[in-house]
Parts: sequence; structure tokens; C-alpha cells
Amino acid sequence: MSDNQTADEEKTSRGIGDEFSTLGQNLSDLLRAAWDNPERKHIQEEIEGGLNDFANLLKSEADSFSESPTGQRLKSDISEINERLRNAETRNLIRGEVLHVMQKANSELRNIIDTFSVSAEDKNSEEDQ
Repeated sequence: MSDNQTADEEKTSRGIGDEFSTLGQNLSDLLRAAWDNPERKHIQEEIEGGLNDFANLLKSEADSFSESPTGQRLKSDISEINERLRNAETRNLIRGEVLHVMQKANSELRNIIDTFSVSAEDKNSEEDQ
């Protein structure tokens, strides 16, 4: 009986393996057929054309904006901000503020951690009693 059972198990294993192989081939054929489908190609061309039109429109609008008085003012403002950031005094001020914020955040996190630690210790001592 065990010989028959082993033969049946091998047959079933081969059958499952064959079915997985067939499934893989069928999925591959499905993807290939979908990819080669003329409708997919048509949709792809429409999407590519739309994206190209959109990119051209964005470029045109960006060029127009950069030449406009508002665009020129924005460029000037950005240049001014860059100059300020290059200034050593401003950099030191920013570093000090960032350091202060980070220290405050770490202090608050430590307080939260301590609160959780105390709560855990209280819970453990209650369980011990």
C-alpha cells in the first residue's frame, strides 16, 4: 500500500508541477497577446501624444512666465534669498535655530520615553504585588 501511495504522491507532484508550468506559459502568452493587441498600441500612441502635447504646453507656459514681470520678480527674489543664505551671519543664525529645535524635540521625546518607562515600571510592580 505504501508503494502505491508513494507512486500516487509522485504522480500528483508531477501533475502539480506540470500545471504550474502550463499556468506560467499561459500567463506569458496572455501578456504577449495583450502587448501585441492593436488597441493597446493605439491607446499607447494616444497617451504618448497627449503627454508630448502636455510637456510642450508646460514648456511654453514656463517660458512665458519666466519672461513676464512676475517671473522676472520671482527670479530676482530667489537671487536675493540665495545671497542672504550665503551670508555667514544668516547661516549661523539658521544653524542655531535648527540646533535649538532639535534639542527641544529630543528633550520632548526623552520626556515621553521617561513617561512610558515609569508607566511600565508601575505596571510591573503592581503585577509583582
